[in-house]
Parts: sequence; C-alpha cells; structure tokens
Amino acid sequence: MRRFSVMVAAVAVAAACLALPSLLPAAAATAGFAVSGNKLDFNGTAFLGRGFTLVGAVDPSWCHNAQAEAAAAHLDGKEMKAAKAWNANLIRFQVSQPGLSNANLSAGQIAAYVAQIKAAVALSESEGFGVILSMQDQGIACGTAEPLASTATVTAWHNLAPVFASDPDVMFELFNEPHNGTSAADWNQWKWDACKPIKFCSVGYQRLIDDIRSWGAPNVVLVDGAEHARSFASVPLLKDTSPGRGIVYAVHPYGVHSSSAEEPLFGYLTPAVPVLATEWNYQDCADNPTPEFNWLHSIGVGLTGWAFDIPGTLISGWGYQPTSCTNSSGWVGGAALKSYFATQ
Repeated sequence: MRRFSVMVAAVAVAAACLALPSLLPAAAATAGFAVSGNKLDFNGTAFLGRGFTLVGAVDPSWCHNAQAEAAAAHLDGKEMKAAKAWNANLIRFQVSQPGLSNANLSAGQIAAYVAQIKAAVALSESEGFGVILSMQDQGIACGTAEPLASTATVTAWHNLAPVFASDPDVMFELFNEPHNGTSAADWNQWKWDACKPIKFCSVGYQRLIDDIRSWGAPNVVLVDGAEHARSFASVPLLKDTSPGRGIVYAVHPYGVHSSSAEEPLFGYLTPAVPVLATEWNYQDCADNPTPEFNWLHSIGVGLTGWAFDIPGTLISGWGYQPTSCTNSSGWVGGAALKSYFATQ
C-alpha cells in the first residue's frame, strides 16, 4: 500500500448506538444547504435530493483512467441541460483522494486539480444545481481503494475544503464507501482513529468533521455507512461543532431495494437525522423500484443515481437516453429513475 505524507501539500488556496437529536443544529441557515432537525434544507426550504453522480471531475491530469477521461470530455453545458431535463436538482462529483494528497505530486499539480474541481462546480452551479463533492479512493480515481478514511483523506480535505468554505451550495461527502462492518468495534474504527478490527489505521469520521470545522469550513458534511455505504445498523451518531451546518448520513442501497430490508439498515434513522441515498441503481429486471421510490419519498430520503456520465449505468450513451430492461444487459435503472424524478 502506498504511503501518503501527513503533511499538507502547499496548495494555493484563497479561502483559507443512536445518539440524541440534540447533537444536531437547531435551525437551518437561510442560504444554501443546512441541516434542520432531521431534514436537509436548501435556502431555508426542505430539500429532497434528485440527482446524479458524475465521474467527470475524478480524473487528475496524471491519472489517465479511460472511463473518467471520457466522462471529463463530456462535462459541459449539454450534460447539465440533460440532467435538468431529467428534473434533477443535485450533482454529486466524485473527486480523487490521491489527486489531492499524494506526497509525490507538486504543489502545482495539486493546485491544477483543485482548479479543475472548481470549474466543474461552477458549471453545475451556473445551471442551478446544488453540489456534493465525494472523496474517492477507488480505481477510477487512481486510488488503491483504502478501506477507511486515512491521513491522506485529511490532507485531501485540507487542500479542498477551505476552497469551498464560502459556498454553502456545496456539501462534502467525506469518504466514499468505507469497508467496516456493523459491530461496536467496527463502528468505533469508523468514528474514531483506530487500527482494528480492520487492519488499517483509520482516521475516523468524527476527526474529519472536527478538522474541517477547525479550518473554518461550515459546509454540510455527508458520512457514508458501513459495508460500502450499505448500512447504518446500530451506528453511533456523530456530532457537529461550530461553525458547522450539519451532518447527513449517506447510503448506497445497491442490491437491497426493499423497504422491509432497508428499514433496519437506514430507514430507522430518519426520525432523528437526515439520510440521503448518494448512489442508486439496480440490475435485476425482476425488481420493481417503484415501491422503493415511494417508501424513500415517504421518509424524506432523496436519491442520487449512479452514474450520469458512464454509458451503460443510468445512460445508454452520450445522447443521455436512460438505460432500461429493454436496452441494457447490466445496470438498468435509468428509465425508472427518470420517471420517478419527473413526478417530483
């Protein structure tokens, strides 16, 4: 496994068990995203996310992942208008942890990648989208799929979070798809710095939140659940501190798609905290996603589909036609998601 320096790269940055709901901010701010009780608000109004993951900003210039490079080539106004045509209101960009933290990169290389991310965010915001930046260490980001957040994650956010500290329309998903289980020991490693039970010295989500707040970034943060963001069963809730705008709990319910199965994984949390499905799709044409959509809507859980810039996932090609059981042999959720968004 590669090692990252704990020291922060010199990036030119202009801007510097279920706990009680009382840990959450009492009221939402009026501009941008903020948590109010168990709801996510946008500009002071309850917000139900309808969005897409994009990989077009996950590829630093040195990475050369073919799938990400193809997505980057299509990250433009046409793509944003296609997303609007599906009635989306949220774009989730995956960003590269090694691209923001690798000690072998020069300050100029990291600064150039930060500029690339800023341009992607500006494009999305120009079309009226809210934005999530999701820290990614999987192969598409030229990472090694570290199982949990690490000192590299701290470095990456130190180089990125202050850049968007004055933009409340941007939320931070702190680490994509951690690998921990749902035992008390696993949750302890997820929450706090620890080196077991997974044999990996992690940086817990609570430290990441505390660090980001200490750098003056108040943006809403999202934390992924256990088992690759599938479960929050028995999760110990996290605490936000000043100047924070709150915490959202992020799930990726691949392969579940049943309210009876999803209720003990994350549905039970929704009376206390906001929950957002930041990746969704399905493959089994025997499934009918409509009951899942209706249930998620009824408990206030928004959906961000995966992905709007990888043909064969939500889209069948660069005309942004939706995948379905009639035109795809793999992921087939595009048509169902487009129809659901149209009703919202």
